[in-house]
Amino acid sequence: MLQAMHDRITGWIAWIIVGALVLVFALWGIDSYIKSEAKVYAAQVNGVEISVPEFQRALENQRQRLRQALGDNYDSIVNSKELRKRVLDQLIEQELLVQAANRAGMTISRPLLAARIRSIDAFQEKGKFSEARYQQLLSRQGMPIPVFEAQMRRSMLINQLAAGIVDTASVSDYGLNRIYALQDQERKLAYLVIPSDRFKSQVKVSDAEIAAYYKQHQSEFMAPAKVQLAYLELDINEIAAQEKVSEDALKEAYKNQQSQFVTQAQRQVRHILIAVPKDADKKEVDKAHRKAEDILKKLHDGASFAALAKKYSDDPGSADKGGDLGWIQQGEMVAPFDKAAFSLKKDQISGLVRTRYGFHIIEVTGIRPSHQQSFADVRSQLAEQLRRQKAENDFYDKQQKLANLTFEHPDTLEPAAKALGLTIKHTDWITRDQGSGIAKDAKIRAAAFGHSVLNGGNNSDPITLGKNHLVVLRDDKSEPAKQLTLEQVHDKIAAQLKAQKEQQRAREEGEAMVAKLRKGTSLDDIAKQLNLKVMDPGFIKRGDAQDPDAIVRKAFELPHPAAGGSSVAGLGMGSKGYALVEVSEVKDGNSKKLSKKDRTDLRKSVDSFYGKMEFNALIAELKKNAKIDIPKGGGDQG
Repeated sequence: MLQAMHDRITGWIAWIIVGALVLVFALWGIDSYIKSEAKVYAAQVNGVEISVPEFQRALENQRQRLRQALGDNYDSIVNSKELRKRVLDQLIEQELLVQAANRAGMTISRPLLAARIRSIDAFQEKGKFSEARYQQLLSRQGMPIPVFEAQMRRSMLINQLAAGIVDTASVSDYGLNRIYALQDQERKLAYLVIPSDRFKSQVKVSDAEIAAYYKQHQSEFMAPAKVQLAYLELDINEIAAQEKVSEDALKEAYKNQQSQFVTQAQRQVRHILIAVPKDADKKEVDKAHRKAEDILKKLHDGASFAALAKKYSDDPGSADKGGDLGWIQQGEMVAPFDKAAFSLKKDQISGLVRTRYGFHIIEVTGIRPSHQQSFADVRSQLAEQLRRQKAENDFYDKQQKLANLTFEHPDTLEPAAKALGLTIKHTDWITRDQGSGIAKDAKIRAAAFGHSVLNGGNNSDPITLGKNHLVVLRDDKSEPAKQLTLEQVHDKIAAQLKAQKEQQRAREEGEAMVAKLRKGTSLDDIAKQLNLKVMDPGFIKRGDAQDPDAIVRKAFELPHPAAGGSSVAGLGMGSKGYALVEVSEVKDGNSKKLSKKDRTDLRKSVDSFYGKMEFNALIAELKKNAKIDIPKGGGDQG
């Protein structure tokens, strides 16, 4: 029961709150505070406690968010201990910001909070806020309305404080010019790559070296542990497919929703647009009007609409199609166009219609009147809808029963399968990093190799795979990791050691050549000596894609060359070898070349960056002056 409640609380309601805080928590780095006293809270900030349940809920929300973003890469990227510290630090920073906002006299009024909640799509029906849906969805998530609204108020308060800082930062003209000078800087680059495979025939690897490497690195050569899973799957789609709906219920639903099954009237239209620029003066408007009038006269004289549209229309999307816009419904086009199109009869041509885009000439080529769909037309749609509604209710009931039964009988799935009418399914062999079927999901593999399931022999907690889709699993069979023999990995080690030697030889030769460059030998002379080719792209900018990223980055790290000289450096490039990098000239970007729009856009970007830096500084200052107590293990809970 407790697990089922937990799963609901960490559902989509939590995502609304997480989404409201994304702006704030994207702005600063992560620190941690660890103290030794044993306490019953996760942290205390200036006397205000952050409870353990609050921390655990936030941690689970962040885990779900990262798993959704990273998919199968979650386990290989996310460090659980660091994640716990990060989440706790975010909660601490959140509390510090709320306290700072309160001290500054900031508030979120009831009308503002109500307007924000009413704008959330999940609480709307037919484009309008539904009080019933609001209460129903919060109830399903197991979250009391006062708790949800309090959390929304806190997140809005934090964002209000953040916006007051981030949105008011400003860069000086001098600072903007210097930033552009660096951003648009060009550097004259030349480079030479000494490939590591140049030494392929010169390096050898002995069996003794391979055996020694194997002996020293045996832990690197293991066949991974693997398991086969037994699991129960609760999927709303499968539940819906088994639901029965009576004919009377279908007819009642049709009666209640009849207005929704009306197909709106449509018009098939084509048009000719003579564009008028947004900032056009009277002279330009009059010129466009005369041109449109002339085209309209040609149409009245019998000219082909399609031919004139191809020749004169300024609408690139329809001109080549003779002006055809296809079928439209009322309200899809700008108001003047819409009104004209739906007032015309079939094959009738409008007069000139002025919109913000210019002058239109419109012809209606087809009419479809509105149509009331019959019960027979929508019966299957209604049946699916009602089955889905019944399945949603059944899903939540079964979800609770599944959680309870698999918890009460931790060593078997049989009672839950029998009570819920589910079939116990099985996976193929999976490892921590790979799996098929449901085990493609990293959450499944993480649970399968978790201590409670793999070593404790217990059922897992319910694992959410998607909306209204979850599984409970247990290990059916398992095999521990096995040491691979030297014979099995001999060739792999040989290739690895050979590559290392080739790269080392390339580095040694490259470093010797860098020394020669610094003594005055030219890059061309070194290229001739090594029988290699100098790459000479000339002036490049940061991020240029035609040359290797590492070489471009190194070029912009080098100091400015002295007059008539050059700056040089060596660069290891792994399996590709070793590069000699030379910069002979630097040109700063000239901000005077910026257009008014580009200068404005750059200023906005820099102001935003400065605002985030100032916000970071506020966070650091609040932490510096705060009394923060984190019990031992505070960031390791959950």
